Amino acid sequence: MRGKFFLCALGLAASVSVGQVRFLGTDNEILHRADSNGNYLGAVTLADGIVGMTVVPAGVALTGTSAGDIIAISSAQDGSNRYPLYRLDNPFGAATLTQIGSIDRNLTSLTWKAGRLYGTNPLGAIREVNLATLDTGPADFAGPPSAGFGGMQYDSVNDRFILLTANDDSLYSFVSPGPASLIGSTGQLFNNSGIEFFQGTLYGALDLEGSTDFLFGSFDLSSGAFTTLATVSGHRGGSVGFVAVPGPGVLALMGVGALAGLRRRRA
Repeated sequence: MRGKFFLCALGLAASVSVGQVRFLGTDNEILHRADSNGNYLGAVTLADGIVGMTVVPAGVALTGTSAGDIIAISSAQDGSNRYPLYRLDNPFGAATLTQIGSIDRNLTSLTWKAGRLYGTNPLGAIREVNLATLDTGPADFAGPPSAGFGGMQYDSVNDRFILLTANDDSLYSFVSPGPASLIGSTGQLFNNSGIEFFQGTLYGALDLEGSTDFLFGSFDLSSGAFTTLATVSGHRGGSVGFVAVPGPGVLALMGVGALAGLRRRRA
């Protein structure tokens, strides 16, 4: 039942303009919250550093999750040389991480394509993640550029992956077997980053180079240009995970108190 309200909300949001999106972005173990109206919603310290996040879609069988849940991958290996995969609970309250498994490779970003989970590493190696074992398959390589990939999302409208790289601060398009094609510069100098599609718009978080500012905003998919919607000060330059989720206006329209996967889970 956890996914029911989330799916209804998305269906309603497709026909009603809500006007607000909420953002979750990590600075390693610090989870920052903000919204598209420029409001900062505070921070909480998680039990582990997070480098990639995404929202579980409907119809996916991933142990320990339901549709609408947020999953997050650790930036550090555990004792078995794998990378813990978590479910992020109560993200706008006293957020906690619940481990649901571990992935065999370092992935800086996670995304879904037709119910299948994919990830990329900083070198642009794109791999499918087996949902039963959480082991990764053979790689497609997105380069050039050869390093700095921090965000990846699947663009279902154009059947392509979108990648963000700090190597030249630009957005790229990738269709296997590649290589990736330049979309354009973001207009920002950044180090770590994350991106996520929500209602057809590509949103993201940028850790600015030479600054403690952490930007949340949106990208123009035709030019790559980044528009800042909210700014967080005091970023330490840690690993960045990012998701964009419905604003509270969706809940008000539905007349319900919480979205599945974005509320406190029942015991």
